Amino acid sequence: HTQRSPSLAMPRKKQGSGKPAPFEFPSWYSLPPFFTLQPNVNTQLRQAEQWGQLILSYCKHHGVNTLNLVDRMDSELFSNRDIDRRLTLEAARVFIDHLVESGHAEWLNGGRDSALVMYRTPAEWAALLYKWAVDTAQLNTVVTVYEIVHGDDTKGLEFHGLEDELLTRAFDELESEERA
Repeated sequence: HTQRSPSLAMPRKKQGSGKPAPFEFPSWYSLPPFFTLQPNVNTQLRQAEQWGQLILSYCKHHGVNTLNLVDRMDSELFSNRDIDRRLTLEAARVFIDHLVESGHAEWLNGGRDSALVMYRTPAEWAALLYKWAVDTAQLNTVVTVYEIVHGDDTKGLEFHGLEDELLTRAFDELESEERA
């Protein structure tokens, strides 16, 4: 089977004003039961999978890597004002736990209030960075972290503005593969 090369383009669609397009929520986001933690184990697992995908998509769209649950409980991510429903903090933690189990999140504190959300794993970020280095003839040259994350040459690329924690993990991945 053929492995696809990771795309460097930003996923965010621009409107005429240059602002990112509004995030499009899935149809189930308008169904009240999805805002209540389901008691049936199989149903709750499916619910956690759907919420996990929503959280990853939302964070990717908005370029969010650190998610403070307490601060975000009233945000559009966890609160649908159109149907007057809000996820509980307990339910949000269950869904982040599901992302932790799948390797797409890590709790940043013991209280489970803040999580590092990884819509791309460090290995995927490493692959994007390496592809950029190859495509721009940067291999075996000195490039600063600032140039990579904030430079004009990387504007419009998905890793532009990436948080230090994920960037460090991606560099660690490249180093472990002897590519950095």
